[in-house]
Amino acid sequence: MNPTKIRCPHCGNSILVKHSGKTKCSACGTMLYVEEQEKSVQINVNGQVNYGRRMSPELFVISMVLCAVASIFFIFLPMLTRSSRKAEPKEKAHYATTLTDPVLVRVFTDAFEKEPSAWTAEDYASVKEISFQMKSWTLLYLDVSFADDSKKRIPIYHDTDTVELDGTAFQAFPNLEALRAASGNTGDDVRISFDSTEYTPNLGNLKKLKILYLPNNGGYQKKPDRLAELVADPGAIEELGGVALTEAADVDELAKRFPNLKTLFIDRREAEIPLSGLRTLSKLEELGTDLDTKSNEDLPELSQIKRMQLRVQTSEGYVKDLQFLSSLTQLDSLSLVGADEMKNLNMIAPLTNLKELRIYGGRELRSIAPLASLTELRTLEFENCYGIEDLSVLSSLTKLQSLHVADSVGHFAAALPDLSALPALEELTADADMIPQFAGCTGLKKLTIEAEGADDSNDFSLLAGLSNLEELRIDCGIVTSELTNIDSLAVLPNLKTVTVTGRTGPLSLRAFPHATAITVIMNSTGTAALRLTSELDSDNTALESLRIFGYEGGVQIGGYNSTVRDTAALMQLSHCKALRELRLNHCGLTDLAFTSGLSNLEILDMSGNRIEDVSPLTDLPKLRLFLSADNAIQNIAVLRGRDLVVSE
Repeated sequence: MNPTKIRCPHCGNSILVKHSGKTKCSACGTMLYVEEQEKSVQINVNGQVNYGRRMSPELFVISMVLCAVASIFFIFLPMLTRSSRKAEPKEKAHYATTLTDPVLVRVFTDAFEKEPSAWTAEDYASVKEISFQMKSWTLLYLDVSFADDSKKRIPIYHDTDTVELDGTAFQAFPNLEALRAASGNTGDDVRISFDSTEYTPNLGNLKKLKILYLPNNGGYQKKPDRLAELVADPGAIEELGGVALTEAADVDELAKRFPNLKTLFIDRREAEIPLSGLRTLSKLEELGTDLDTKSNEDLPELSQIKRMQLRVQTSEGYVKDLQFLSSLTQLDSLSLVGADEMKNLNMIAPLTNLKELRIYGGRELRSIAPLASLTELRTLEFENCYGIEDLSVLSSLTKLQSLHVADSVGHFAAALPDLSALPALEELTADADMIPQFAGCTGLKKLTIEAEGADDSNDFSLLAGLSNLEELRIDCGIVTSELTNIDSLAVLPNLKTVTVTGRTGPLSLRAFPHATAITVIMNSTGTAALRLTSELDSDNTALESLRIFGYEGGVQIGGYNSTVRDTAALMQLSHCKALRELRLNHCGLTDLAFTSGLSNLEILDMSGNRIEDVSPLTDLPKLRLFLSADNAIQNIAVLRGRDLVVSE
């Protein structure tokens, strides 16, 4: 054969073959057998191999280990990179220590009774709880509780749809235990966001926070994991509101992040997300949530829950099948919201442990006879359930302490039974049409009358026998009401607190000679005015607080035909010798002459008027707080140098 070059199949070395037969690789020692078949060379490795250069076992093991380590390194390199990034030190948190939010500055000037420049760290640390309460379309109350257990209620008047607040402002209260910015009665009046660029956008410095209710229109992330990042210690939170569940995993995440919840209000729950995972929350006793339009059989599984607030009308539609309610026999409190299409209460009859039942929006409801089995009821509320045809079962609920049978959009077709058979009844809300039916409830201590459109047929003189009455609220709505014979209530010796809302006819202070606090709240719609008369026959030594919250051009001070700028009637307030607090907000007033003689006045709030001259205030020896926002004061300097806090 002709000399031919081949490659060793073992090591790849080039071998010059000159003839057929055996040959040896000079590099690795492999014996080869070469033969020529036609024009190709056939190589057979059939000889012995010289292992003189073979890798030692130890070296082989080491090489294999190194290869394995290298493989693992390259597999986990991305994870190591991410981990190293997470390990990088976070930016140091920066929390607010003083208030700068203009709304809250004004509110806490009132609460602390100090100018902001005089607020101390001790003042901020004394605030324990902050809660918002909606009172009308233009009025919010902010309730503040302090470390010494004292409380103050501060009005927030607003002419916008929503009061905007930066959530980082609450960082200034290091000992805050409760923040309730939504609890079912603030509507959309408050909006809290956490988009500050100056401070860390959370409440991470509030180590004592246990209760957190955030508004449903807030600018914050509502999913459980993001809410957990909003607070210092999710495990310390006992009450939580404002949660969104958008996927099934959110339920388990919620239970994991907030293991010690006692109260939970779910703001939004997507369809077909079961709540069975909440069973692990052993301390959970109260739940508020949307119902699911397809199935709610998960709710009976939550046997630890004693109080439920269920929204029947959801974004997905109305929940028609409520039969599952009959299984919730452990409940002692049940609220059904938006129950417009519910026609009977048969499914509630088995809930014999109920002490509280509230039904809002049951316009199709006709019979409430099944309530006869709920003999433990203490509180019963029907709102906008004016189609009920028979209320006689109420007289059998002898343990009732609080009853609400009034409407904001209609009047009950059925008459009230004799409520004198309810010896424990102390609190009642009813339509003005029902006055003759409850006038004999002499045990009442708190009474609210829905008096929208009230006329001469609603005779308030029938209430003169309610000798134990301590609180009276009259809601007149947006239809002007004539409160006939209201002066006859002057005989009620224990009536201390009076609130009138909406549009009403003449209202005289003479009707409430024993009241220590009177509040009048106007609605911001319509043109009819409240006409407050204050002619007093003699000195009034009871009234300590008078609050009138109006709107521009909407309140008439004086007689029935007086104009908004006629303040002569207010001069009669000098007879109120005990008056300590006077708030006349947005009443269109132009001068302060009426304050002459108010020698015991300590707090004066004239926000939202047209005051220019404040010199009459220099004659008030005890005045210590003057709130004057939204006026046109020209000589505020005359009040400087006195022991007086002025908030402009």
